Amino acid sequence: MKQKVTIKFGGAELELDGFYAEATPDRFYERNGDPGTQGEPAIFEVDTVKCDGKDITEIFVRFDEVITQTAESVKKQTGYKYSVQYEDVWSMLSDLAVKQIEQ
Repeated sequence: MKQKVTIKFGGAELELDGFYAEATPDRFYERNGDPGTQGEPAIFEVDTVKCDGKDITEIFVRFDEVITQTAESVKKQTGYKYSVQYEDVWSMLSDLAVKQIEQ
């Protein structure tokens, strides 16, 4: 479902517009006895990012590009896989949004 959520990010309040889907539980068995299905975590797909009513989505697009380029550069120069908690800035925003919604 479409949803708006306000999160704290680096001391600023960001308003995220996007699509939220609730988590689904694991089902060990179907009613007919067949093996069940694995549940899915809750997700929030970010469409737009606003701060003080201004659309700043493009800033996050550029920020994500810089992070990706930095990680690739470090890996190329050192052979070391650059380790971060999130694959990209969108995963981080999504996680923060889900946590805020589920409070």
